[in-house]
Amino acid sequence: MNLTAEPHSHSIQLDWQCEDGNSIANYTIAWKDFTDESRNGRDVTYNCSYVIESLEACVTFEISVSALYVNGSESEAAFINATTLPDGKWHVMYRFMACAYYFLL
Repeated sequence: MNLTAEPHSHSIQLDWQCEDGNSIANYTIAWKDFTDESRNGRDVTYNCSYVIESLEACVTFEISVSALYVNGSESEAAFINATTLPDGKWHVMYRFMACAYYFLL
């Protein structure tokens, strides 16, 4: 399974190639924060894409996707790490402070 992740400041868009055939019941998505285990999650989708929402900015997540077949078996999970982007307001503040520091020198 070819898994890709496109991070945003408070979400991560996942995409993967669907498996052929009618044997797929659904896909299981699981994610965990490396620093705070309370920010873990798990969900199921019937699509070949999924958006993990309500995430904190600047956090790295380990994400896995696996297929659940109609016979009850599960595929080997595909893993990817993704870090959410800085929140826009903090990014602007950082740039402002960097510019102010440069001009004060």
